[in-house]
Amino acid sequence: ARSRHHDVQGGRELAQRLHASTVALLEEAALPAQLSEQLLEDACSIGLSVGRMCSFARSLEVKLEIFGESICSRWHQDSYAGRAIVSYTGVTATEFVDHDDVDFYAMRNGGTNTDIIRPGCDVGHVDVGDILFMKGKHFPEGASGLVHKSPKVRYHPDGRVVGLRTTARTRRLRVSRA
Repeated sequence: ARSRHHDVQGGRELAQRLHASTVALLEEAALPAQLSEQLLEDACSIGLSVGRMCSFARSLEVKLEIFGESICSRWHQDSYAGRAIVSYTGVTATEFVDHDDVDFYAMRNGGTNTDIIRPGCDVGHVDVGDILFMKGKHFPEGASGLVHKSPKVRYHPDGRVVGLRTTARTRRLRVSRA
């Protein structure tokens, strides 16, 4: 994973810093040109939106992550103020559940996924390419952090992981608490 941090204040300056640092990240990643163009456009527009929504934050981190089997497979809440995430390949993206279906004691005290969510509850998911903004545990008001996890890893018949979770998967924008 590669990342760059930015001061959230200053709209035009933030836009310039987002663009320059995302170009640098993409040059390091050496992805195909068309994918790099899409990632650059998304990182800049989503980064500016998150910066506006979280103007209380000290910094904004833009991150390009490539996943294989190293995923967040356990139900959890982020310890950030907020995060926007886009998955570019796979079958589905981030899964989430309603707080009424969560045993928060089990989640905070090492419970397994089957301990954490109520059997038979509705598990929602974001589609590949969708933008998901999640409030984290440190968001200053409103909801107290979406309970979520990565989707189950899927494999091709030859054993390779399906989707961008192996090759060029996600870009995350994280906002630190002020």
